[in-house]
Amino acid sequence: MDNFRNRVLNPVLKKLKIDRKPKAMGIKRCGNYAFRHMNATVMDEIGTPLKTRQHRLGHAQIEATMTHYTHKVDADDRKAAEAIGAMLSPTVELVN
Repeated sequence: MDNFRNRVLNPVLKKLKIDRKPKAMGIKRCGNYAFRHMNATVMDEIGTPLKTRQHRLGHAQIEATMTHYTHKVDADDRKAAEAIGAMLSPTVELVN
């Protein structure tokens, strides 16, 4: 996980110019698991077949995909995600 974070995730965050935002927001670590959960949830929302989701996430048991990684998203979740997305925008400066 550390190699992935250092070689892949951190350079992507830096390229998007949001590499300092999570830290400024008090998020100590932004890593692979958050992206795995997001990926599983988005695939569910767009109707990706369950076997495809299971394969992409590398789960031996389909229950892991559905129980631990796929989350239902309601209007309040979307509103919160949009607000956080706006805060992470490279064009928005955080005030300390």
